[in-house]
Amino acid sequence: PPTATPVLVEPLTGAQIEPPLDIVLPEGWQLGYNSFMFSDLGDLTVIPLAIYRGPVTGGTGEIVLLWNFRSVTTGNPLSEDFGVVNPWLDGLRLLRLAVLNPACNIGTDQQRDYTVGGLPATGTRFAAVDCPDGLPDTRGWFAGLEQEGLPFIFYVYADPIGAMDGPARDELQAVLDSVDFRVGAFLDALPTYDPSLTAEP
Repeated sequence: PPTATPVLVEPLTGAQIEPPLDIVLPEGWQLGYNSFMFSDLGDLTVIPLAIYRGPVTGGTGEIVLLWNFRSVTTGNPLSEDFGVVNPWLDGLRLLRLAVLNPACNIGTDQQRDYTVGGLPATGTRFAAVDCPDGLPDTRGWFAGLEQEGLPFIFYVYADPIGAMDGPARDELQAVLDSVDFRVGAFLDALPTYDPSLTAEP
C-alpha cells in the first residue's frame, strides 16, 4: 500500500512585506520583515511580521509586530460581543501560535489598556520560562489595535528577563509611542479588481 511522505514546511516564507507605518528606532537597533506560515482556525495561514531588535538598559529589547491577520469573534449570535473584534483575544492566540515556543511555560495576565502611537490599544502582560533548546526566559506585554480595519499586534519583551525590572520597559514603550500609522496610503495603493479585464468580448 502507498505510504505517506512527511513534508517539512518552513514556517518563515521569506516574503518581506513592510508594514504600513513609520517607527523611530533607537540607535543600534535593527529591523527585518518576513511572513509566518502556520495552521490557524483550521486553515493554513500566512501572516506578515516585522521584528525590531536592539539594546535597552540591562539587555536586548525586541518588538515583534504581526499584522493583517484574521481576527476571531464569538460564534454565538445571541452574545453582545458577536462579530466584535477583540485584539486581546487575537493577541493571546497568536502569542502561542506565532511568537513564543509553545513548549515554554507561558503565563499571561488579565486584559489591560495600552497605547501605540498615542492611540488606545488592548493587551496584557506575559512571561515565558523553562523554554526548550536553551531559549532564554523572557517577560513583556503585547498591545493590539485596529486601524482602518487592519489589525496590528505588537509583542514587546527583553532578554534577560530581569531587564524588564529597570528602565527597559519605558524605553520599549517609547518605541511604541513613536509609531505613526499610514494605513490609508497602503490601502489606496492596493490593486483593485477590474471586471472588464476578464469580461468576454
